[in-house]
Amino acid sequence: MPKTYKEWLFNPLETLFFRDGKPFGFGQSAYLESLFPPTPQTMQGAVRYNIILANCKSNNPFQCKGCIHLSNCLVPENIGSFNEGDYGRLDLYGPYLYKNGNRYYPLPFDLMQESEGQKRLVSLKPDKGIVKQCDMGNIHLPSKPAGYGTIKELKGWIAENDLLEYLWNQTIPEKKNIKQDSDFFEKEPRIGIGRDYATHTAKEGLLYSIATLRFKEDVSIGVKVKGIDESLQPKHNSTKFGGEGKVCKLIIRDYPDDEKQFKFNAMDKHIKMLLLQPADFGGWLPPGFKEIVRDGSKFWEGSINGVVLRLISAFVGKPQKIGGWDMASNKSKAIKSYVPAGSVYFFEVIDEGLELLPVEGKIGENAAIGLGHYIFGRW
Repeated sequence: MPKTYKEWLFNPLETLFFRDGKPFGFGQSAYLESLFPPTPQTMQGAVRYNIILANCKSNNPFQCKGCIHLSNCLVPENIGSFNEGDYGRLDLYGPYLYKNGNRYYPLPFDLMQESEGQKRLVSLKPDKGIVKQCDMGNIHLPSKPAGYGTIKELKGWIAENDLLEYLWNQTIPEKKNIKQDSDFFEKEPRIGIGRDYATHTAKEGLLYSIATLRFKEDVSIGVKVKGIDESLQPKHNSTKFGGEGKVCKLIIRDYPDDEKQFKFNAMDKHIKMLLLQPADFGGWLPPGFKEIVRDGSKFWEGSINGVVLRLISAFVGKPQKIGGWDMASNKSKAIKSYVPAGSVYFFEVIDEGLELLPVEGKIGENAAIGLGHYIFGRW
């Protein structure tokens, strides 16, 4: 089994389109924007598809029927089966944007901007001294530093190195380093119309429009891949990607040693967890955290990798609806709600062993395909 990660980079040669769960059909919406970034569900589909494409000898590869190599095939062991949740040895981290040697992720929700004046960036933190009681428990509400005016949500992308400095050294990035969608791609609307295939005439009421994405030449969509035997690695340098199966250049290379230089120490008592990808918690609480009532106060306690933590505040965005297409059964997957990427959870450490807590990992259901990818920091 491979011990190191490979980096798969999908460099779009055409426009790309990624569907979300919004209805799109006759009598429903006639306009649909592309979802971006694509979900880990999309990335696992692309990776597994290319492994099958490069290795499967069956005339019907998605059912593994009629394959003369099935008895000694390594594909199922590496990428699993078509049963939901069976991903074999596959271990993914991503997606992310890649440009000029930098990897970019969506901004964390606790990083905001002044609405007026200098429009400075500001990092919000729980107020350690003020506890507000509500139906959810005893909450330390976020507060901004003194001297800042009205603030608003900030959208964009942040380079991995700037993100680590923000999380660990609480260094607010420079505004010029915050990237926008337009730095990576532009929306390119397309209009279509339904036709009667018998008469080749337009059907009334079937005019529709989608907003595809036209990427800049130096931009790729990346994912870290582990668990694929070297003998199964695709040798082809192009592939289909996205909802319309458009062509992308495919680059597979060794992922550089990414051992994080930041480590917790026994003195750290306040830590936060940032979700870099959507997470399947079955709600908003991380798995294993339970409501605790003590001395008339209500809060949540749980553990991550054996370290007991108390959750005291969180920035959680609106649930992200994720579905998908089941290629094996040729039907849509059920749409589920996920905690969105960018959500931040603030913890107090109430047990020892924090120095053993991994800085980066995954949490929640279906983590093998990249869901629940988190990175820790201090606050």
